[in-house]
Amino acid sequence: MRPIVALVSFHAASGARVAMRAAVPLAGAITVTIGLTPNPYGSLRAIVAETAAPRASVSFDVAAAALAFSLAAWAAPRLTSGAEGWMASLPAGAASRRRALVLGIALAQAPLVTAVAGFSLFGGFSVARIVTLVLVTIGTAYAVLPRRRLLVAPLAAAGAIASFSSLAAGAALVIAADLVAGRETRSRARARRTVGIASAWRLAWRATARAMPEVWALAGVPLLVALLFTRNNTLVPEAAARASRLGAAAAIVVSLSALAGRLAMARPPWRWARSLPWTSRHRIVDDAVYLGAVAVPIVLVAAFAAPLPATLAALALPAAAIRAAGAIRRGRLSSFFLEGMLGAMTFALLPWVVVLAAAATPWLLAVAARDEARLPVSRFVPLAHQAGGDPASWSGR
Repeated sequence: MRPIVALVSFHAASGARVAMRAAVPLAGAITVTIGLTPNPYGSLRAIVAETAAPRASVSFDVAAAALAFSLAAWAAPRLTSGAEGWMASLPAGAASRRRALVLGIALAQAPLVTAVAGFSLFGGFSVARIVTLVLVTIGTAYAVLPRRRLLVAPLAAAGAIASFSSLAAGAALVIAADLVAGRETRSRARARRTVGIASAWRLAWRATARAMPEVWALAGVPLLVALLFTRNNTLVPEAAARASRLGAAAAIVVSLSALAGRLAMARPPWRWARSLPWTSRHRIVDDAVYLGAVAVPIVLVAAFAAPLPATLAALALPAAAIRAAGAIRRGRLSSFFLEGMLGAMTFALLPWVVVLAAAATPWLLAVAARDEARLPVSRFVPLAHQAGGDPASWSGR
C-alpha cells in the first residue's frame, strides 16, 4: 500500500507543479487575447456568460477539449520523465503506475477546471459540468500515454469528446482505454547501450550548446593566423606546409580544450555513474566522440585552405579527444592545453608523429578509463563557478 501511496503522491505533486507553471502563461495568453479585442469588457462578459450558461454550447465544448488536449500533451513528457527515475524501483504494479501517471497528467489540467468552476459562480453553478471536465482531463491524460498509443489514444480521445454529451458513454470509453493500455507504461531497456549513448550526448549538448559559437570562434583564430601568414608572405613550400599544419593542429587543440572546459563546468563527471550498466571505458568514449564531433567542422574548414595538413591533423583527432575526455576527469584541462600545443608544434615540424598518436589511441583510452574508474566516490567537489558572482564568496568581494 505504501508504494502506491508514494506513486500517487509523487505524480500528484508533479502534476500540481506543472499546473502552476501552466496557469501563468495560460492566464496571460487569455488576458492578452481579450485585451486585443475591440471591446475587452464585452468579450470578457461573453466568455463568462458562455461558461456559466445552464447548458454548454458546441463552441464551449470545442474550446475546452482543445485546451485539455493541449495541456495534457504539454504535461505528458514532463511527468513521464519523472516516472523513469527512482519511482520505477517501487514494488508497485504496472496498472498502479499507469493510473498514478494519469492522475498527475489530469492534475496538470487543473487551470482549465478551476477557471470554469470560477466563472460558473457568476451564473448557475453546474456540478455535472465540473464532473464532465474532470472526466475529460482523465480521457486526455490516457490519450497522451506513451505506451500503446495507437490503441489507447483513439479510445481515450473518443471518451473525452463523448463526455460532453454523455457521462456514461465517456466513462465507458475511458475505462476501455485503461484496460487496453496494457501492463507496461514506461519505456523498456533503459539500460541498453544505445540509450546510454543518446543520453550522454544529449546531456553534453544541453550543457555546451550555447558555447558552440564561442568555441568555434576561438578555434578559428589559429586557422586565420596560419592562412594570413601563408598568403601574405613568400614562403618555400615546406615552410608554408609547416604553418598550415601548425594552424590546423592548434585549432583542434583549442576547440577540444575550450569545449572540454565548458563540459567540465556545466556537466562535471558523475561518480555515481559507475553504478550505471556501462563501463568507464564507455563513458570516456562517449565524451571523446562528442568532443571529436564538435572539432570535425574545424577540420573541414582547415581542409578548404590546406587539404593535406588538415587530413594529417585529423588522424590525431581521436587521440586528442580521448586525452581531453580524460582531462575532464583529472581536472587538468590546462595541462591538456599545454600538452596539445606542444604536440601541435611537434606535428608542424615532424608530420609523421600522427602515426604514433593514432597507434597510441588504445593505450590512451585505457589510461583515461583507469583514471575515471579511480575517481573517489565519497570525495566532495563543489560546483565550479566564478567567485566574483557569488555574494557569499570572500575571495570574490
